[in-house]
Amino acid sequence: MRIINFFAEKKIYVITFLLAFAMMVGAWKIGNVGPFGGKCLVVVDGVHQYLPFFSEYQEKLKHLSDFQYTFDVGMGNNFVSLWSYYLSSPFNLIILLCAKSHLPMALNIIISLKIIMAALCFAYFLMHAGNDSVYRVVDADTQQESDSRRNPGVVVFSLFYAFSSYVVGYYWNLMWLDCIFIFPIIILGMEKLMIKKDSRMYILALLYSFVCNYYISFMICMFLVLWFFVFRFKSVDDFFMKGIRFAVASLISAAMGAVVLLPAYKGIMTTASAQFSLPEWEFYGTFADTLRSHLFCSEVLTNQVGDAGTNLYCGILTIMLACMFFFLRDISVSKKIKYALLLIMFIVSFNNVTLNYIWHGFHNQFGIPNRFAFLYVFILLLMAYEVFLKRDSIKFYMVIISFTLSMLFVIFTYFNADTVYEDQTYILTALLLAVYFIFMILYVLIKPTRKVFTYIICLAAVVEMGVNGIYGFYQDGSSEPDYYYGETEAVAALRKRNEIEGEFSRADVIKPLFVDEATWHNLKSVGIFGSTVRGEMVDIMGDLGFYTGANEYLYYGATPVTNALFGVKHTYARSGDFVYVDMNLVDSEDSEDDTVSVYENSTILPIGYMVNDEILDFETLNNGPFTVQNELCGAMTGIEPVFSSIFEDMDVTAYGTNVDVTLIDDNNADYENASDSARVDMIYTVPEDMDLYMSCRGTNVYKIALLIDGTEVAYDRFQSQIFHVGKMKKGQLVDIQFSFNTDEEDSGDVYCYPMKFLDNEFAAFYNKMLNRSMDMTSFSNTKIEGEIDVGDGEIFMTSIPFDEGWSIYCDGEEVETMMLLDAFLGAELPEGKHEIRLLYHSPGLREGFLITLIGAVLFAVLIYGESIGRKNSTTIKES
Repeated sequence: MRIINFFAEKKIYVITFLLAFAMMVGAWKIGNVGPFGGKCLVVVDGVHQYLPFFSEYQEKLKHLSDFQYTFDVGMGNNFVSLWSYYLSSPFNLIILLCAKSHLPMALNIIISLKIIMAALCFAYFLMHAGNDSVYRVVDADTQQESDSRRNPGVVVFSLFYAFSSYVVGYYWNLMWLDCIFIFPIIILGMEKLMIKKDSRMYILALLYSFVCNYYISFMICMFLVLWFFVFRFKSVDDFFMKGIRFAVASLISAAMGAVVLLPAYKGIMTTASAQFSLPEWEFYGTFADTLRSHLFCSEVLTNQVGDAGTNLYCGILTIMLACMFFFLRDISVSKKIKYALLLIMFIVSFNNVTLNYIWHGFHNQFGIPNRFAFLYVFILLLMAYEVFLKRDSIKFYMVIISFTLSMLFVIFTYFNADTVYEDQTYILTALLLAVYFIFMILYVLIKPTRKVFTYIICLAAVVEMGVNGIYGFYQDGSSEPDYYYGETEAVAALRKRNEIEGEFSRADVIKPLFVDEATWHNLKSVGIFGSTVRGEMVDIMGDLGFYTGANEYLYYGATPVTNALFGVKHTYARSGDFVYVDMNLVDSEDSEDDTVSVYENSTILPIGYMVNDEILDFETLNNGPFTVQNELCGAMTGIEPVFSSIFEDMDVTAYGTNVDVTLIDDNNADYENASDSARVDMIYTVPEDMDLYMSCRGTNVYKIALLIDGTEVAYDRFQSQIFHVGKMKKGQLVDIQFSFNTDEEDSGDVYCYPMKFLDNEFAAFYNKMLNRSMDMTSFSNTKIEGEIDVGDGEIFMTSIPFDEGWSIYCDGEEVETMMLLDAFLGAELPEGKHEIRLLYHSPGLREGFLITLIGAVLFAVLIYGESIGRKNSTTIKES
């Protein structure tokens, strides 16, 4: 009986849950996910970044080891900073229940739970926000406040929110979803704060958002400031009192989250994203392109090169009802103006470079446009829902006008967008509008059957959202865990046989199937692709000849010099990979579909070493990676060069396919009139036996192929980094083929710098460095100990990325750390033999913990004060 009563009382939540669950099952089915085919929901960066970071998180949780720092991400990384952006959701603790091989399935469950939570939280919001001065709903006939708790529209609009094209398009950014589902609760809490002087829900909900993802929380906080002005204020004093209450509650919430926010802030300020440069006021494209994603079964964006795209679909019914919002008389004019201004502001922001930059935390979108669009969706749904609640006040002419305006909107996007969808998208949208138009006309005209048509309209809306949502998941696609992670056990077996416990050395994957594959295997990796990358490391790695991007540097571009300096002992390759590193094959392991091999480098250095003090004045000056490495070896040891130019001894021929090529000099060519199949080849004849390296660069180049004697041996994104061709014989032909992004430019330059590796000079450099290296006695992620002999005029340098959290102790006394090469950790040490200890504490963690404690005390004091105030207020009213 209790169960029956529970379901009767909570039926709106039960129905919402069941429908959201069914839609996620449909998404799993259509994507062959989990038990329906073994695939995984995560796509794009979810494959390349998030799953590898989850692997590292799982490793730390299971072993409870060194949570503050990790060497498994990009040569060394502040793990607290990385965790606070990607991994801090409590839902992620589900990974403790599974093996690494089941992590893709765990993420399927986490994503699905969060989307279902978005529906439930929006339902909770709609059922509890509606009986105050902001959302008051008055029955047209009785003039009494209506009870929205039994309203079928709650289910409809909750599904509209949870399965909007924003959520369906960006769900693979699962660290954002916590903020998305808690956002309605934050708004509800803000209502309680403003109207009932009860700040508990607001502070705790905002705190959850802060802890789970500070990036989306920044957008929420910007919105909350704007949303404050939506509320009604009785007087100037009331405005300021509520403003102070709102500010105090917000600051307390931020203070309580400081243990996460402060380390995250200090971490993000070291990345390339911390360089703020407000762009010029300009627009990406037409507003028709911005708004067309409102259409039924429109293209769902997951990521894109351009910045003008949006994910705005949240129901065709929503469009019609939102139009009526401005015609209902019992909605105040001031409220209509405020909502209209908010919508206009968002629409302009979606298409404006400057406003978009500000909304994204003073950061470029980088292929995931308009990440704040859920705020616009929320406002639109709120408007539509209020009209739905006041549907008895809808007049015949309102339906006619809203239908006409909605149809004109569809026509506007069709004829004004630079890129239009398939005709069926516009036709289906128009048909849906016509269906809702007919039902609403019948609702208005036939009063006795209004309840029936209410349920018919709701049923049609649920079906619409179900079809659009599942179709959106179909557009997103899914990933194949067996393809990406199928060699996990093979790599683990190789590591167990070849790594020496307690020894520090780095390793990476020669040709990873996904960018952060080395992190997935918990290797002490060189490369990283992630939003917490330090900007200085991106710069120096690019100067040294590695592949770099806005927030990445990869192992592509390694040489014996960098392998030695960074302590890269092992590299992993699959059968068929072109092994471009000069290492020896030592072991192999068969997996289900492939063979994984491990190569070993015999010339590695420990994590720290002494170098000449010339390193203090060393500058790369953008001289090209070979020049940088030669001069770096000279600055460190006085021995250079290790690479020798062979431009003058080689013949070069350049030709193109459907493109005009002009050879400028031995290593430089101009091209013009590049078409879709454009390609430029630079062919070198090897003048003598040598170990050949090259650095290839070009304008608008996206891929480069390497052919030796006419046979293609490699084809990948080798743009702008060093590439090891290998041991070559005199007379062999090396063909470098440049392919272009012809959608952007049809002319530019290509360069190719061939270099001979000098074995004897490198051996002299390496031996001198080895003799001045630290003798490591113990190692962990946050504590490194050893001994080192310091000579006159020498500087202690490490291959650890500089981080303010590292402290260096010499014979027990702390010494001042310094940044060498504008990127690496180092220090000046006194001459002689010393015991060295390096300790790491995440910057801001201690201070953040203290502020969190203070925030918790202030929260307790505030809640106690509010409870006393409410009791006194109740006593006064009763008396």
